[in-house]
Amino acid sequence: VSIFTPIEKNAKGEYEGVLKTESGKSIRFPLYPFMGIMGVAANTSEPVHSVPPAMYGGHIDINELGTGSTAYYPVQVKGAVFYTGESHFAQGDGEVALTALEASARATLKFTLLKAGKDKIPGKELKQPLAENAEFWITPGLDEDLDEAMKKSTRE
Repeated sequence: VSIFTPIEKNAKGEYEGVLKTESGKSIRFPLYPFMGIMGVAANTSEPVHSVPPAMYGGHIDINELGTGSTAYYPVQVKGAVFYTGESHFAQGDGEVALTALEASARATLKFTLLKAGKDKIPGKELKQPLAENAEFWITPGLDEDLDEAMKKSTRE
């Protein structure tokens, strides 16, 4: 079910999402924009599925990757070929029930290539996406097997 959700400025001048209830009341929630899909080209000649994330990134949907955050991706092919899309204005921790406020947005991104052995890559080597924001490190731990994903996340 898709519901159009307008955004409005509150008394502080900050934008909020506004959902109207059947009784006419408004439910207001803060906006925290981020890109749901971010990644680099996978090292394969086969088509890559657009939904499950993998070591190259993809449909990660990490709401903590908003303004000022840093995402690290292991370059798979020469040139890396970064891509992004599926912008969100708000979402909980994960898109388990496909509940998010997706929106049209323009992102401004800065790219820095960190070369193994020369630059300060977090950890010993980068095998899967890793991120950080002002508060903490984000270790996605990507794997089709949930137990393996947890192990990878913990080890990162």
